[in-house]
Amino acid sequence: MILLIYLSLFIFSLLENTRGPLYPDILTAFGVTSGLGSLFFAVTSLFAFVGSYMGHKFLKRRSSANLLILSSLLFGFGFGAMAVAPQFFWLIIASAVFGFGLGSLNFAQNYALIEVAPEHLRRRLLNGLHSMYGLAALLSPIAVSVMRWNGLDWRRTMMVLSLIPFLWVVRAWPVFRKRRVALKAAKPETGELKNFMAVFVYALMVAGYLWGEIAVTTRIVYWLRVDHGYSPDEANFLMSAFCGLFLFGRLIFSFVPFSHWSNWDLLRYSAISSSILMIAGLSIHPYFMVISGLAMAPFYPVAMDQASQSFSRQSSQALGFIIGFGSFSVVLMHVTLGQIADYWSLTRALFLCALALFLVFAGLQIRSSKRRSV
Repeated sequence: MILLIYLSLFIFSLLENTRGPLYPDILTAFGVTSGLGSLFFAVTSLFAFVGSYMGHKFLKRRSSANLLILSSLLFGFGFGAMAVAPQFFWLIIASAVFGFGLGSLNFAQNYALIEVAPEHLRRRLLNGLHSMYGLAALLSPIAVSVMRWNGLDWRRTMMVLSLIPFLWVVRAWPVFRKRRVALKAAKPETGELKNFMAVFVYALMVAGYLWGEIAVTTRIVYWLRVDHGYSPDEANFLMSAFCGLFLFGRLIFSFVPFSHWSNWDLLRYSAISSSILMIAGLSIHPYFMVISGLAMAPFYPVAMDQASQSFSRQSSQALGFIIGFGSFSVVLMHVTLGQIADYWSLTRALFLCALALFLVFAGLQIRSSKRRSV
């Protein structure tokens, strides 16, 4: 079961991360500015928030296995619909469908693994799960370049990739039925969250991190091509390097327990080093931006593990809100990046995301200082 969940996240990342390398071609095809084009990402993130919220509601009636199946179908359909959109308006509508599937699928993957993973291995298995994200993110720009070399434009590239989630469903559904998988190790607690403020603060922390990670994965190719004059293949290669280091970092944390560091320590070190490297990449050389992938690697899976520990049987509700709020905040990020890029430059816009990572570190540092003083 864990292998199927891992494969699901690999496919999730493969499709999500091809949008960045294809983004310049999409802007050109529809003749829109970076500001208006940011809706391509922002609407997806907005509906990912809705999808994550509805995914939690779905678990009250059905299993996370069923949610994985249904979300994968919607995810693939939305991606294929973007490929055939005749106008920018319909591209945005398709992005909304894709986003809804993306949000519910991401929630289902994290929650399903937390259900089946032994507690003492959970942090490592979550890093292993999100290593699939890094692996697919590494392969995404390479896949786009290979398809370009073989004469496929952005539409045909997206159409080919949209078939993969359906193939996963064909493989996974018989396994789920044969083993009668319900993935209900403990029935999620219902009702209002007992400590909403703690969940909200936690969600702000994860959202700040996502501003950094998603800004890089969705904009690095465009940033390198527009602000630094790199060719499409050169920009895609550097994105692959970023994703390769991202993958390497997550693999390290999958195999090495780092038991002498708490989750909170890892989150602090990841946030501050990511912020410093992003700033260096923006002000000194793009290679530092590439290296930031290594620093970002452990943050999200470690954050999911800590959330499951902190909120225990209400982890379904907490994770639904945290993942959903992260998606909602990314809407603001995409719109902000687009507007600042139009008025000044994308380089200046990305400094804001580096600042978000620093604020995450500051919040974690304040928390650590308060705990030591007690």
